[in-house]
Amino acid sequence: MAGFEGKPDKFAELESMHPLNRLAEPSEIARFALMLATEAYFATGSTFYLDGGVLSRLHDPE
Repeated sequence: MAGFEGKPDKFAELESMHPLNRLAEPSEIARFALMLATEAYFATGSTFYLDGGVLSRLHDPE
């Protein structure tokens, strides 16, 4: 993956911290973009996080 050439340990570390134990493939992001571009899509004023669940790990412990 771009930016990780010669740094396999760093790439593995990022993957292990991810809820899905992997990073997204470019095709997964592309499929989401294509879905949003269809006329049949019925979402307005929405925010979508393509983080594979990372946001669910960020919470206030209080």
